[in-house]
Amino acid sequence: MHNSSPWVKPQKNVVQIMAGFSSHLRRISQGAVIYGQEDQAEHLYYVVEGKIKVFIVNEDGKERTLAIHEPGTFFGETSFFDDDLYFASAIAMTDSQVLRLDRKTTTNLLAQNPEIFMYMLNSMGRKIRLLTFQVECMSFLTVEKRVIALLFSLFEVYGSTTPEGDVLNFQITDNELGNMLGVRREAVTKTMTKLRSLGLIVKLRHKLVIPHREKLLEYMTSDE
Repeated sequence: MHNSSPWVKPQKNVVQIMAGFSSHLRRISQGAVIYGQEDQAEHLYYVVEGKIKVFIVNEDGKERTLAIHEPGTFFGETSFFDDDLYFASAIAMTDSQVLRLDRKTTTNLLAQNPEIFMYMLNSMGRKIRLLTFQVECMSFLTVEKRVIALLFSLFEVYGSTTPEGDVLNFQITDNELGNMLGVRREAVTKTMTKLRSLGLIVKLRHKLVIPHREKLLEYMTSDE
């Protein structure tokens, strides 16, 4: 099972454990809503196949992406453990398969497999870190610098160092970056195109590379 999600680092043992809960498998068609903002949080979800977007919609109808989940990731856990309403909505971006776990099943899962609990905490910590970053950069940076700062944040937490530079081995679109930052996709595309033309990033089909981190940092902190 391939996982490319920036919101969690996949662990083989977690995948193996969750495979034992196939009786809770639900098939979700592309575009189907899994739960809505302010629905009662009665289930915890785990992605087996596909791609799930978690997002909020404000009073003006504007959408903000909070996370995009791929195989090997839990979602809905914050509201589930808070025993309150879901503060966001979840929708299937592709035909997907998810495990839907009720409270009794989740309690047994965590009691018998404490490593799952630590895995969830790790995932939640990463989500909080990215959400905190989004709030900070929206308040203080220009659009171009927001995009660069988000890239640095993603590389810092989820990237790896290779001879070709810092590498993110997952695919994230300009639209997804824009939704995370609260800016239009066109503005992200303009920035990414400029960064590529300057040789500061290399964007391939399934990965993103920063050849020289110090050069991108120098560009970001310049007054130009």
